[in-house]
Amino acid sequence: MHVNGWVDSGHNFLVCRNGDVLQGRWRTVTQIEAGGMVVSAHCPGQNEQVGIEHEHNGAEPITAAQAEASAQLQAWIAKRYNLTAPLPVYPHSHFYPTACPTNLAADIDNIRKRAAAILKTL
Repeated sequence: MHVNGWVDSGHNFLVCRNGDVLQGRWRTVTQIEAGGMVVSAHCPGQNEQVGIEHEHNGAEPITAAQAEASAQLQAWIAKRYNLTAPLPVYPHSHFYPTACPTNLAADIDNIRKRAAAILKTL
């Protein structure tokens, strides 16, 4: 972030290895709670959508705590936008060439299924 001269991380949320969820862009939570959106800077051409990043190091797999926290976050976002299903989720590489590891892409479908199950209980 600082090396590139950015003012923040660009994503709306960061899901840490231990399951903590951090707000990236200022006022993201407040805006989602109000049905709005803070434009992100995480993926060119896709910044009008909520950006969720996962902390990882190289080919490190997603942790169980991360997967659960990500599913909870996706369900919360869907609920705040009055959706009946979580928003579609794709890795950066689906839209834009990036150095982000592709090993996390295999986890997306299971996380989204878990988010859908959680959303039904909210």
